[in-house]
Amino acid sequence: MAGPMVVCACVLNELIEVNDSKTYSEARRTEVFDYVMTKVRDFELVYVSPVVIDEVGLWFAWDVAVRDAIDRLRERVGCLPVIVDGSRITDEVQAISSMVGGDKSVKAIAAASVIAKVMRDTEMIDMSNKYPNYGFNKHKGYGVKDHIEAIQRLGPCKIHRMSFLTNIIKQHVP
Repeated sequence: MAGPMVVCACVLNELIEVNDSKTYSEARRTEVFDYVMTKVRDFELVYVSPVVIDEVGLWFAWDVAVRDAIDRLRERVGCLPVIVDGSRITDEVQAISSMVGGDKSVKAIAAASVIAKVMRDTEMIDMSNKYPNYGFNKHKGYGVKDHIEAIQRLGPCKIHRMSFLTNIIKQHVP
């Protein structure tokens, strides 16, 4: 509901033991991030602002960000076949394919998910200093009870994705 979308593309130096970022606690994910960063040949991050997400929609923004991350990474490491988590991207010309559940079975996707999640969480912790009453350092902008209550009490701030808040704001207009 708040903050940027962070997309990561990465190339590993070797096959590593890593799982999807959602399977780790915050503390463990940070440890895994440190390990992953020692095994990554190269990576590219793309941040998509809440404003862009609201303007073009989450899935279009994601599609553009994924392709951008892949293109930037390929400029540095060369043309590689790419597997993207999910079912949305297939591009035979660019050797891009997608795999539902890829974050569970493709180690590079799992590593990219850890990198993206830790980088986004870091961004949200930084945002908690700018917007201290929203609790971004705790919930990282996700739609948990404390976050929803803060929005209802304070209204949205500049990093909220307004397109995600329509029901929350409608329900609590005085």
